[in-house]
Amino acid sequence: MTLYALRHSSIVRQLLAGVPIRVVAVNHDTSVVMIERTYSRYIGDHADALARAALLNTTSGKERGR
Repeated sequence: MTLYALRHSSIVRQLLAGVPIRVVAVNHDTSVVMIERTYSRYIGDHADALARAALLNTTSGKERGR
């Protein structure tokens, strides 16, 4: 296990936990641009789940099994 691997897993864990990118960057002494460039796949995957949860549910209770 290298320090880089620990740093990488720490960044990913914080991003997936919803910690703002700016805070993650400061915690790991890097820039927001570098975080976005390097970890965009983690940000994008997690952003989809967050956005989906906030969408308006247009199905009726009957269609959802209620």
